[in-house]
Amino acid sequence: MIISVAVLVIAAVIVFIIPRFEEIFRSFGIQLPRMTQILLDVSRFTVDRWYVVFGLPVALIVTHVVAMRRSQPYRYRVHKIYLRLPLFGPLLSKGLIAAFTRNFGTLVQAGVPHLDSLGIVRDATRNEVLAEGVESIRRTVREGEGIARPMGETGLFDDLVVNMVDVGEATGELDRMLLKVADAYEIQVDRQIDSLFKVIEPALLIVVAGFVGFIVVALFLPLLEIMNTIGNA
Repeated sequence: MIISVAVLVIAAVIVFIIPRFEEIFRSFGIQLPRMTQILLDVSRFTVDRWYVVFGLPVALIVTHVVAMRRSQPYRYRVHKIYLRLPLFGPLLSKGLIAAFTRNFGTLVQAGVPHLDSLGIVRDATRNEVLAEGVESIRRTVREGEGIARPMGETGLFDDLVVNMVDVGEATGELDRMLLKVADAYEIQVDRQIDSLFKVIEPALLIVVAGFVGFIVVALFLPLLEIMNTIGNA
């Protein structure tokens, strides 16, 4: 909401208000400060090339959505990028682990065979990287091996999850261990989301205030010079 309102307000100022200030500045023929000139250039470009400024982002978004729906390799690359993002990547990874262990543990607890459970979890996930990892685990399990080792080989699960699954397989309590992991990671995800929003909200406000402050200063510096010129006259 903060970003949307800020973008709309700044766009309205650049398109409708700044051009009027430019007319005033031109009528007085004063030398404009550098930051004012930059702001006027941005406003002029936005007004003259509005189809680029507003159309290009829309075209990119539509192309991205269409590619995400139709191209599995594209989805895989995008999802891989998501997992590598700073701050959000580790959070998303933990969320995927929590979802995987919750779904897998619930199915195993209900008596669904491991191979079938892994197939269901693979089909249910919306992340192509995790889906490929689950399929890799499923192929290895089909060959008669356990679950823990192939989980570790995917690189998607940390040592805690792999060790818990290993213990669960050894003790015959795989479902209970998976659900314990899910509980722990869901708590971590909730806490990290709360902490992240506590940082993001003031950061967004600072960024928006910076943009607004730049616009205000850039517009009022020439006005002060105009007032001084009128006063001296």
